[in-house]
Amino acid sequence: MSTVSSAPESDRMERVRKLERTQISYRERIAVLRTQREAIMKLVAVSEDPTSVSKSPLSVMAAELRSQIHDAETMLIMTESELAQALIHEKEPVSSDIVSSISTGVQEIRGLLPALAISNSVRAEIEADIVQLIAETDRPAPRRKFARLFLESLRDNLAKAAGAATAGGLIAGVGAIVAKLLGLL
Repeated sequence: MSTVSSAPESDRMERVRKLERTQISYRERIAVLRTQREAIMKLVAVSEDPTSVSKSPLSVMAAELRSQIHDAETMLIMTESELAQALIHEKEPVSSDIVSSISTGVQEIRGLLPALAISNSVRAEIEADIVQLIAETDRPAPRRKFARLFLESLRDNLAKAAGAATAGGLIAGVGAIVAKLLGLL
């Protein structure tokens, strides 16, 4: 069930990463094109006769680079717009229903925590994640990004604890709660 509920989220995050890579690529391309154009413009300034009416090959190259820069800047703006749209969901506050579900899930996990046979350091990490989740859900407008971050950290810390044979069933139960909560965000 967690795989199904997290698949759209995984697809969305992959799309965001792809858009971020594209954005970086366009910025790098623009920087290279501007550097090339500046170098050509310096050559044009030194080599061209200001009284000549015809365009030199260097002037034509500079104009072509200016056109390529404009095209790359346009694509960058479009990519940034797509990226902003993809990230809107992240900026929306968490609804009260989801906050209630997270609070209930965290209380269930907290109730199971004493029965888990795990090291003190892992227990402390899990408890810290729980404290952070409670603090986030107590905010007037809980932030989806941080709630997800703390839930993912809780999931990862539970995965560390999964090696304890005696706690396997409990950890699986707690992991199911975390997967359900991540599916809500």
